[in-house]
Amino acid sequence: MEYKDIGDASQDVAALALFVINRSPAMMAYWNTDLICQFSNDAYADWFGKSRAEMKGIAMRDALGEIFMFNRKEIQGALNGEKQVFERAVRVADGSLRHSLMTYTPRFKGGKVHGFFVHVADVTTLKLAEVELKSAYAELKATQILLSDAVRENERVRIARDLHDVLGHHLTALNLHLDLALRQTLEQDQDAISGKSLAISRDLAQNLLNQVRAVVAMERSNHVSDLRQALQSLCSAIPDPQVTLEFAANLDIQCPVLAHTVFSCVQEGITNCIRHARAKKLHIHLARQQDGIILLMVDDGKGVSTDELGHGLSGMRERVSELGGRMHISSQPDEGFHLHIWLPQKEGST
Repeated sequence: MEYKDIGDASQDVAALALFVINRSPAMMAYWNTDLICQFSNDAYADWFGKSRAEMKGIAMRDALGEIFMFNRKEIQGALNGEKQVFERAVRVADGSLRHSLMTYTPRFKGGKVHGFFVHVADVTTLKLAEVELKSAYAELKATQILLSDAVRENERVRIARDLHDVLGHHLTALNLHLDLALRQTLEQDQDAISGKSLAISRDLAQNLLNQVRAVVAMERSNHVSDLRQALQSLCSAIPDPQVTLEFAANLDIQCPVLAHTVFSCVQEGITNCIRHARAKKLHIHLARQQDGIILLMVDDGKGVSTDELGHGLSGMRERVSELGGRMHISSQPDEGFHLHIWLPQKEGST
């Protein structure tokens, strides 16, 4: 093969490689040790609004903006000759947030680092799927806590019923017979020692019957699942956004229907925040307020017009209304989302 043919073949390969690189959705670039861009592909125009011509010769600090400060540790690691692989959330040109997997690969020449290659892949879809999977697991775990309590509650009711049906019946019959025996004995001989023993036995039987009835009444009373523990389990397992739960110390919900409604509203609120808000933080506050309880959920996400309520929020409003509660939403685009719920709490339900 002649040199001209070799040169033409090399140019074809280079042209093909450039074609493939520029069609890649991932950002690719090469930066020298002075952090000046020597090459970039067309993806930088999509991510940062900068063409290849604008990228060539630009300083990394100017190209990346605030991201540069977040990546300084990894940049230095690459300049030290160590490959860097890490995740970072990137705010791109259109204002949306993309989750990226970044790889910095050092280039060595003569045993020294002469720069590094950058490969940035968009993993937003995978990241959101991961968050939703972890959220679903958290909901499953929290629901399991409520379910376990429900099983224990059913068992308590069964035991209470057995105590009432078996022990209560026999103790009542025993008490009647002891009372009859005591009257008969006292009629025959008022000073009989056996009469005193029968009286003590009758009193003990009556005492025991009263205690059994008290236990039955207590076990049959309303018992709420551990709402606090269920919500803590739900919130702690959410990786993104950062969820903080503030559950007032003096709040003890003893109505199962009310507890389930609160749990469902928090669950739906977290799901909406993960899927739509693009928020970094979500704060949940649950407390007593006069004759009811309040549930506040506030995030720092992109907000939404209150005319755009989906099925989840509509269902939440219906759930709250069924208990005689109120729900108020305050939100504007780019100003976060505020959800305020008030639910009545009847006397004796705490």
